[in-house]
Amino acid sequence: MTNPLPTDEPAVLVASDAPVPAATPGPGLGRVALIAAIILAAASVLASVILGLLGAPFVDRSGPAPSFAFNTTDSDPRTALLGLLSPLHVLLGTGVGLWIIVQSIVAISLKRGR
Repeated sequence: MTNPLPTDEPAVLVASDAPVPAATPGPGLGRVALIAAIILAAASVLASVILGLLGAPFVDRSGPAPSFAFNTTDSDPRTALLGLLSPLHVLLGTGVGLWIIVQSIVAISLKRGR
């Protein structure tokens, strides 16, 4: 059986001299920021309603204004969980919200979705 490729000549790859057109960036970055903002707004409202309904029995009405006295070291596991979820809701919402703002600014400056 004969080898169809001659082995005595080195293979030479020639690259085309024509420039490769750059891909135009799409609006995906802006769309991701918009969708994330809508989801964050809906999730924040839902989490606020749920935390408010679950925390209603634990409202302290002894002062001039009602307040929540949640503590993560409370012996009642429901109160301890609410004490953990309330600030976590605020911190995650703030962090994700800042990320959305930064991503929106980047998308606008790069003209990748408005």
